[in-house]
Amino acid sequence: MNDEKLLEQLKQEITQWQPDCWDAIKNTPPPTGMNTIPQKARTWQRHMAVYAAAAVMILGLSGLASYFTPMTYVAIDINPSIELDVNLFNRVIGATGANDEGSVIVAEAKLKNMTVSHATQAIVASAIDLGYLDGQSEKNAIMLAVDSYGNQRQTTIQNSLMDTVDQTLNQQNVSAQVLKQNIKHNQQTQSMANELGISESKMQLINQMQQIDPNISIDSLKGQSISKIAHYAKQKHMNLDILEDWDDELDDWEDDDRWE
Repeated sequence: MNDEKLLEQLKQEITQWQPDCWDAIKNTPPPTGMNTIPQKARTWQRHMAVYAAAAVMILGLSGLASYFTPMTYVAIDINPSIELDVNLFNRVIGATGANDEGSVIVAEAKLKNMTVSHATQAIVASAIDLGYLDGQSEKNAIMLAVDSYGNQRQTTIQNSLMDTVDQTLNQQNVSAQVLKQNIKHNQQTQSMANELGISESKMQLINQMQQIDPNISIDSLKGQSISKIAHYAKQKHMNLDILEDWDDELDDWEDDDRWE
């Protein structure tokens, strides 16, 4: 490739990322002492173009890679179960319905590229619109799970999303218990959950219930709403430490017959 074609290609690459950058590069003077040597001046400008193009492309590709790299896992389980992959910038880069009900919400809400807060708001609002959260009931439950790099980031995102869920419920005049789940992503559990058509977060909850009561079958729980599962666990006096503040939640549900 000759110099002219090389410079034209570099110009196209640079202006794609930074439209005003090429003129600045082209007009950059050579170092002192080179003005009297035209050939060296032209060589200097070509070198400047190469270096600038390389820098812009590296920064651009690095930013692009960062955008599409999942850094946080978020799961919202009601009975619709939705899993979100969230990037460094708290944008949703992947949204999956873990079950058929969740897939409907994902298809309708168009969650990709939303902030995770807006996506959470959209999911809860859709669940209300579709009747999965009953505005006339005080026995609704939502389970919110977050896993991210660094405990501080995980806690910050989870607390922020808990506030988002509460605000959305209040705006819709719907009452629900919001259960905060402590979760660490596990590939084996994720694979098992995928086979069963449930979220990894729900799979981990069921696994802990089975550890407490080995007679519980996955089939009896996988299709149940979080509300019914929570009722059942309370009736059986299960200590589910996978759910934060579980001992303080749902105390008035223990004698409820909702599971039956």
